[in-house]
Amino acid sequence: MTTIAYDYKKKTISVDGRTTQGNSIIVHDEASKTRENEQGMWFICGNRAQTEDFIRLENGGQIKGNLQDWDIAAFLLDSKGQVFYIYLNDSGISEWLPINHSDALGSGAPYAIAAMDFGKSSAEAVAYASTRNIHTGGKITTVDIEEYLCKQV
Repeated sequence: MTTIAYDYKKKTISVDGRTTQGNSIIVHDEASKTRENEQGMWFICGNRAQTEDFIRLENGGQIKGNLQDWDIAAFLLDSKGQVFYIYLNDSGISEWLPINHSDALGSGAPYAIAAMDFGKSSAEAVAYASTRNIHTGGKITTVDIEEYLCKQV
């Protein structure tokens, strides 16, 4: 899947670049797992084929089709610097929850959270997760939230 780590205190978000097929094949280690649109910068984990449809959903929007086919979640950094956890609830409705603490998403999330608990940065947390999770690895991209906001002005 992916590991995305949000360091609330240091105001950074990091994501790995690995894509896999099934549980045994590494497809790519430099994939881009971020997107930008009018809502802000998205950090996405899960089924890449669903990315564009997922980010088009507004808060409270509902997916079309079978919910069982969906495997995607994201952090969204908006233009004010707020980070949201965005996921599909059990009814297939998009929910946006503001995050005011360090957190992580994806298959390596438990390892990344533990690393940040021990003072590691978001990039170090993703790097640590890659030592324990086969779906995490490759190039790590880190966004400094303050720098991102300065570029938006």
